[in-house]
Amino acid sequence: MDEMTLSVRLCTVEDILGTLGPYARDHIQRDGRFEDGLGITVHSSPNFVSIEVSIVNTIEGRTQGVTLAKFGASLWEPLSRHAQLQLCVDFVAHTPGGNVVYFGGNLMDAVRRIVPTMPKIRYLHLIRMSLADRFLQPDPDGPLANEKLLPLLQHLYLEGVTLGDEGWKPLLLYLAQQASSGQRISLTIFAYGRICKDVVGDIEGLVEELTLDLFPSRDRHVATVR
Repeated sequence: MDEMTLSVRLCTVEDILGTLGPYARDHIQRDGRFEDGLGITVHSSPNFVSIEVSIVNTIEGRTQGVTLAKFGASLWEPLSRHAQLQLCVDFVAHTPGGNVVYFGGNLMDAVRRIVPTMPKIRYLHLIRMSLADRFLQPDPDGPLANEKLLPLLQHLYLEGVTLGDEGWKPLLLYLAQQASSGQRISLTIFAYGRICKDVVGDIEGLVEELTLDLFPSRDRHVATVR
């Protein structure tokens, strides 16, 4: 079987973690195609959670992903924000985190807790994220407070990014930290609106490569700076 999709309806959290999670783990582990690594994409809402698992291969210098399986579940009742976060973290824990080189997700608090379990991540795709204080930094009061997250990160994709009170500052602080340690990454930003030239210049000075894709389409500006 090249690809499997399994969706279940009207579940409890216990159903997902006690049945669907172990099934997903066993299915992935039985597949021997992820020698180069796995890709994991998580989508979450108060009533739904899903994980898409892909095989990540590098062929002639180009990285591509081939979907292995999709596991999704709707819930009987909507979850609180805290319960939604915990479900994502516990569901993803059933996947072999040590093999994950690509991770995507739409729940920033979950990402902050999940990525420390995946030390080989090279590609991080954040969906509909708000730039906030300590962006991609560990919890200062947590067990990983003094550890570097994402030590092998090469590419960061920000899709549908929104700005908080500090604007682009959280991203600039993260990129500056990466650059100061000799780890300049490639950055792609998909966003609505415009980015002022000064911010673009600051970002360019901190990354290996910058790609901007700004919407809406009538004002669309695409620029790749190497």
